[in-house]
Amino acid sequence: MGKSFCIFALALLSCPLFGFWDLPEPKKMGLPSCMEMPELKLIPSPRYWERNRKWQGVPSIERTSGGRLWAAWYAGSVWEGFSDRGNYIVVYTSGDDGKTWELVAVYDATVSGDANSWDPRLWKAPDGALYLTVTRSMKSKEGKWVTSWKFKALDPENPRTEWSEPVFNGCGVSLNKPTVLSDGSIIQPLVDNHGLDKPSLFWTISRDGGKTFEYYSCAEGDYNRKDLGEIACEHMAVQRSDGSLLMFIRMWDCIGSMESFDNGKTWKNFKPFTKDFGIRTRFNLTRLKSGNILLVANDSPNRQRDRMTAYLSEDEGKTFPYKLLLDGRKNLTYPDVALSDDGFIYIIYDNGRYLLDAQEILFAKITEADIKAGKLVNQSSSLQNSISKLAPYGGGVKFDNEPFKEEKIYKELLKKYGPVKKR
Repeated sequence: MGKSFCIFALALLSCPLFGFWDLPEPKKMGLPSCMEMPELKLIPSPRYWERNRKWQGVPSIERTSGGRLWAAWYAGSVWEGFSDRGNYIVVYTSGDDGKTWELVAVYDATVSGDANSWDPRLWKAPDGALYLTVTRSMKSKEGKWVTSWKFKALDPENPRTEWSEPVFNGCGVSLNKPTVLSDGSIIQPLVDNHGLDKPSLFWTISRDGGKTFEYYSCAEGDYNRKDLGEIACEHMAVQRSDGSLLMFIRMWDCIGSMESFDNGKTWKNFKPFTKDFGIRTRFNLTRLKSGNILLVANDSPNRQRDRMTAYLSEDEGKTFPYKLLLDGRKNLTYPDVALSDDGFIYIIYDNGRYLLDAQEILFAKITEADIKAGKLVNQSSSLQNSISKLAPYGGGVKFDNEPFKEEKIYKELLKKYGPVKKR
């Protein structure tokens, strides 16, 4: 495992954006290694139940070939963030098309010490295998590293499935689903400096159906331009009918776009796709089985996370003339998409991560016909289906934005009295 990690890191140095990937000299030998393998808890204790969560969000969804739904997101007792806040990832499943859900697994990075869990991903490979990917940031003897790991469900139709040993998936954050190309290869987006200035967008590639990935390319471009806010992350790509790739990028003042004409080996033609909606928040870009392209984003300007909306393009992503409002409320974020074999589209998102009586994970079940009509026309389609909500179980905030106010008080105390000293 350590050897493969070194090879992966050295390969990244061929890209000029990856100075961050130099493996530092060990500093604190008493800490664990950043390559310590994570573990899943298959019998989640009450610590991880809704009543003990202060917040939850950033969900992912997938549907098996047999129709079982899986959902994952991260949560905790403080709030989200890049620092070591003790967050964990919860995994739920449903065998009745989302009517009822059960908590069946947890990934908690804190078992490795000073660490944090975030940004999970569920993905169904072309052969039907179900993978859960987790992100871990931790203080290790190599320094502070962010790494991605994946588990394979051994029986994805079984709600109490065992999972494989974890496999190292790369350095950085791997939040969005991979893209399956027409030649059978699969490219996977990862990002270094996630959500920060001067990010690095890169891709890994699998030639064995998604079992293993290796470094492939950097999406180099002028997306660090000051007029666009110098932030880029959470990129996704679809392959168009002519074989070229269209990539969208989450940015500060737009949804950015780039193209590739060599299966993602190089990227060019950066430009803002739109400044009218989906600004500074995660979107989802998916090629549907029909060949049309789905975009899920907030239909709101000025970086507002309101009005979760599904858009449809019939011209390879040039325009998205059709749209369906999934949820008209405010504070709706982070959509993820799963496709069923019978044409249904499942869209998961979160609502009001820090707002009283919100803090809910929901999903919509729709079809392309619904999007074209601008309303539900399929009798089996539905909107705002709840998966998990904290307040009914006694969890969540007691007033809006409670975690942020607690954090402010904590920082003021630290500034006044200094850190706690060991006796």
